[in-house]
Amino acid sequence: MNATAPVPMPRVVVVPDTLRQAAIHAKYRDGSFEIVVDTLEAFLKTHRIFRREDSLFIAKHLAVVYASNPASREKGKYHMRRLLESDPSANLMDMYVSDDLDRVWEKVRAEYFAARGGPPREKSPVRNETPAHKEYSTFKVAAWTGIGIAATGLVAYFLLGGSETGGNTFKVDARTQKP
Repeated sequence: MNATAPVPMPRVVVVPDTLRQAAIHAKYRDGSFEIVVDTLEAFLKTHRIFRREDSLFIAKHLAVVYASNPASREKGKYHMRRLLESDPSANLMDMYVSDDLDRVWEKVRAEYFAARGGPPREKSPVRNETPAHKEYSTFKVAAWTGIGIAATGLVAYFLLGGSETGGNTFKVDARTQKP
């Protein structure tokens, strides 16, 4: 008998009309990187227009899969740059990448932002015209105003007298006074 090596079966990639992100990410988690790459590359070839979410998903997955292989690392860096162009705040936290791949990502990010004058700035909160120490709620203003009025009333009551005669009157007995 003639022993021959088995012939590998060709992979058939079925390209859906929409990108099934959950199914592709499940293949990624299972380590079926070839299927992920074949599916995403086929989707890119057959679809010229797709959602932004799909674009980010494709760039992120192709970046990680390609960059994890030293032979295709430059292609992975290309997809990392594409990801940053689409979303400068993108990260790879949900991809559970190795430390080596994380260093590649950080280097690509540093180069990308260095060429553009730095990372994007966070949106600053809308500034209030009053300084932070002078910001009062309506309730606090009303409460302190009420307390002030009450204190003023008490002071006036005791200073001006609270009797019906219109004030404190002191009778001085001339007999008790000494010259």
